Amino acid sequence: MLGARKLFPALSSDYAAMANAAISLFEATGNWSYVDQAGQFIEQLDHWHADTEKTGYYLTASDSTDVPIRIRGDVDEAIPSATGQIIEAL
Repeated sequence: MLGARKLFPALSSDYAAMANAAISLFEATGNWSYVDQAGQFIEQLDHWHADTEKTGYYLTASDSTDVPIRIRGDVDEAIPSATGQIIEAL
């Protein structure tokens, strides 16, 4: 995101990773602007990826047209799942 403009499609794991990075930067520097940035990433995550029943997050955004089925990233593999990264950020 850049202001109100969506620049490119992002997965829920992308927003979670960026929120976690902003939190780490806050912890390292004490600069509260990183907390605000983390909040903005979480807001976008909620807007574009939360399911309608608020029980989790889809991997792809609600306006995605390039995938036939929206899946959830609930399984850890070589890297933490999207859900695992989201829980860490929250």
